[in-house]
Amino acid sequence: MRRLSLPWITLVPLLTVACSGDMGGSSHVVPLAPEANDGSAGLVIELRAERLEYRVGESLRFEAELVNGGGTPATVILPGDGSDAGWRTPIVHWTPDQGLVLRCGNTDPLTADELMALLPGQRVALQFLGAPVFDKPGPCAVTLELEHNPTLNRSGFPLGVDDADTLERLRRLPAYRVRSNTLQVLVRE
Repeated sequence: MRRLSLPWITLVPLLTVACSGDMGGSSHVVPLAPEANDGSAGLVIELRAERLEYRVGESLRFEAELVNGGGTPATVILPGDGSDAGWRTPIVHWTPDQGLVLRCGNTDPLTADELMALLPGQRVALQFLGAPVFDKPGPCAVTLELEHNPTLNRSGFPLGVDDADTLERLRRLPAYRVRSNTLQVLVRE
């Protein structure tokens, strides 16, 4: 996926979704590391759309929550400024592919409240996800995935210093992927 950084121009994220592919799917976690992942196996993303019918050129209007559906607490890193562009963990992935992301290049520093323990049954609203724009008519299966990569080097231009303790805890948190339910969207001309 190509990334474009224009440090002096502020642009809203532009995510283009090409609508094709598998129309099925369910919420699940795909561990990236063989070691125990601190309860992350019970995590799911609940993705809800304002409506399921859009016109070409419209953005998906949605809400997303990360839910601990497991029986033990799960330590998670929440998306932050730059997650939608792949510049910080967790990386936001839309399916189908989100296309080119245009933005200014500045990112907020990592703060202590972005790393949290979700208790069983607890949910938290997700932000900094971007929003897909539908570019052609027809049925479209849309999913959202968060990928935590503890070794990802930050990109962009930080507007401050990351919280050192939080950064160290983030680096020790095993890698994981959490995928949402699939939204069946119809895009009209």
